Amino acid sequence: MLPAKAGDLLGSVIAKGELVIGVDAAYPPQSFLDDEGKFAGFDVDVGKAISRELGVRAVVREVNWEVIFTGQWRGQWDLLAGSLTPTRERATKLDFSDPYYFSPAMLAVHQANKTINHVGDASGKRIGVAGQTTYESYLNQALVIDAAGAVPFEYRIADADIRPYAGEQLVLDDLKLGDGVRLDAAVSALPFLKLAQQYGYPIKVIEDPLFYEPLALAFEKGSPNLVAKTNEILARLRSSGELADLSRKWHGADLTNPSKGAR
Repeated sequence: MLPAKAGDLLGSVIAKGELVIGVDAAYPPQSFLDDEGKFAGFDVDVGKAISRELGVRAVVREVNWEVIFTGQWRGQWDLLAGSLTPTRERATKLDFSDPYYFSPAMLAVHQANKTINHVGDASGKRIGVAGQTTYESYLNQALVIDAAGAVPFEYRIADADIRPYAGEQLVLDDLKLGDGVRLDAAVSALPFLKLAQQYGYPIKVIEDPLFYEPLALAFEKGSPNLVAKTNEILARLRSSGELADLSRKWHGADLTNPSKGAR
């Protein structure tokens, strides 16, 4: 058991014997409520693995995103396992771990499409995205990923006819209507696209990532010891292969190392 240190979040976690993990209740396959009403998903399993390595009990609770982004958690959560991109702007209010996985942004088309076989083929096409996302910024050639561990990328789709939507599912709902009916293509995260395929959406993914988005665990500002210990644990989970196994379990691919690709 690790020694408790007064006034420190790590010491508080050890002293109370539990790690309160904040997750989104409706973000499969990262985190969701299963048929028994219990939290499940990749982020949930990562959080539980960290609590196990700390030698404390895992307590999983739903987050309030407005509160999360204020940085004033007031003890509601110790750690956010919410697949958050650690930007410099967010780092003014939150502490972040090292990236624990990298989400590939992918181009998808209807199964009937025969003309878009490579990323560049989508130039000038009607492409659906969730509005105000990194995907929209990419198509506008205005994407900034300034997080630690970010992978360099290039703009390979020119003059896209960008069609923003209120949510990612709405994008795919229009794409599934047929090739070119409302959209020619869509851009989203690989795990989300794979999940849509499992639910019968007639889409195919162009296997060439547009960019990789580093995702990190988040903490209330001023939690250096818990962040450092979490990074040590993530390094062990990565070297042991457990982190990759969890990614394959929930994503169908090892997304913990972008150099291995998105397959």
